[in-house]
Amino acid sequence: MKKSVYLALCVSLAVASCSKKTPTPTPTPTPTPTPAAKVMFVDACLDAPTLAVKINDTTMSAFTNLVFLANSGYKNVTPGSSVKTSFVSANTGLPMGNMAPGYNFVDGSYYSVFLYGTVNSASMAQVSDDLTAPSSGKSKVRLVNFCNDTLSYDFYVGGDKIDSAVIFGSATHFTEVTAGDKNIIIQAPVDVGHQVTISPQHFAAGKIYTVMVTGSRAYTGADSLTATVITHN
Repeated sequence: MKKSVYLALCVSLAVASCSKKTPTPTPTPTPTPTPAAKVMFVDACLDAPTLAVKINDTTMSAFTNLVFLANSGYKNVTPGSSVKTSFVSANTGLPMGNMAPGYNFVDGSYYSVFLYGTVNSASMAQVSDDLTAPSSGKSKVRLVNFCNDTLSYDFYVGGDKIDSAVIFGSATHFTEVTAGDKNIIIQAPVDVGHQVTISPQHFAAGKIYTVMVTGSRAYTGADSLTATVITHN
């Protein structure tokens, strides 16, 4: 009799032990990333006031107080196939130049949007930015030509011709160059005296750069013929 009671007690304790096992925790779901394109806005417009950016008629707080030759760095923009984009005066909200008809911003892609020309005749340009890493020991560089003399330029880095006849309002593709200190020469072949140089510019391995030409040889000060280097990463 005592043996039967003892066995029954053991079974009861075993059942109770099983019933007290810690339940398997419910896994926390991984949040779905918010779709976003990465966009940099650049002020290359002569005589423009301090700028802000509107996207689909909404002033973007991340893109304010842009001054000549400055850029916003990359910020998130909701992607879409026809995103209405404009530069406006940060003080008055009045648009600068014609509003873009609608840019295509793809989720996960990178872009630069420039305002160039003059305050009385401003234009916009969107350029896709290929930020895939360069080869080991290399940098990547391109030229954008917003010089108001509207000449085409040959583009040299460290004595190597990167591109020829880069027309006003356009950008070259990124090209790999060996990292190091190199002279940059932007030369109008039709006018030997029409040249802008940076001597030297340090190109760091793994980095990606845009060389932006603005201004005019007819102007002085900040509006003179100038090359500005933008670092993308």
